[in-house]
Amino acid sequence: MASEGPRWYVQLVLFMLCLTPYANAESHRLQYNLFAMVSSDGEPPSYSAHGYLDDELFLHYDSESQRPEPRGTWLDGLVETDTWKKEKSNVKEIGQDFKITLRQIMDQSNLNTGSHTFQETLGCELHEDGTRRGFWKYGYDGRDFLILQPETLTWKAVHPAAGNLKNALEEEPREIKIKKAKTEGDCCDQLLSYLKFWQEKKAGTDVG
Repeated sequence: MASEGPRWYVQLVLFMLCLTPYANAESHRLQYNLFAMVSSDGEPPSYSAHGYLDDELFLHYDSESQRPEPRGTWLDGLVETDTWKKEKSNVKEIGQDFKITLRQIMDQSNLNTGSHTFQETLGCELHEDGTRRGFWKYGYDGRDFLILQPETLTWKAVHPAAGNLKNALEEEPREIKIKKAKTEGDCCDQLLSYLKFWQEKKAGTDVG
């Protein structure tokens, strides 16, 4: 589990980004959107995932290629770094978790007939005062389904069929703590790494 690190370091990195396009915002956001389509013909679900840094697409993954691909010219040179190696491992882990939860949603909520789409959104925010916020939610057929409440370590059921799964997930408080730690710890650390990479790349371009 990654530690949150000293708040002064977070503030310093955000301050040093003052010359980058991302600095106009008072906070920075790293978000992953996962999408699965389940057909009624019994075929395995198809998956895709997209990563966004401050609403700019930087990563694409699908079940055919089974590997994350960078998007955006600012990522040139990133794929050789430890930051991208961590990202590849992270996307794989998120995908595995999504598959498990997808099966739980279908079984616990009686949604295992017909064709459906499922969504998962997770990520984190870094604010200029050094505070961190994580978020995690699941969707079904374009509607919110379950939303993580990190303050109380519970799930909020926002779909009529979500009650059974909410109760089942809350029987595993350790898993909820892991999700909270992943978004507020690992995700924010990864976000800092991306911002630092961009800042160093921008500085090198300016010098050249």
